[in-house]
Amino acid sequence: MPQANSTVDMTVKEVNNWRVATLDSICAEQGFQNSIDLLKIDVQGAEHMVLAGAGLNLRRVRPLWVEVSLQPLHERSCIIEQVIGLCRKHDFIMRRLEGEFRGANGELLQTDALFAQGAC
Repeated sequence: MPQANSTVDMTVKEVNNWRVATLDSICAEQGFQNSIDLLKIDVQGAEHMVLAGAGLNLRRVRPLWVEVSLQPLHERSCIIEQVIGLCRKHDFIMRRLEGEFRGANGELLQTDALFAQGAC
């Protein structure tokens, strides 16, 4: 993580308290039952939390586009292996990687992964 910190200011500037809700609870509250054409997840290392809160609705998602980290960049963040494992539990397989964020030493730190339903 020191390499990432050398090019990006990762200091805490402000702490906020936000009301959060899962995708499952939002869909239930709104009565949304249609297919989901694309679910884009870019939540700075909290992808595992979003996926955990979307379990009931993931079967209706066509492609899933997720920013993944190759090493933890934030407190309590997950890394790519965890995201892949969670996606596999819901029958998604990785189809593509695109884009990159690198540290000062050139190390690949983050990329976007496209997942789609399919047998492993």
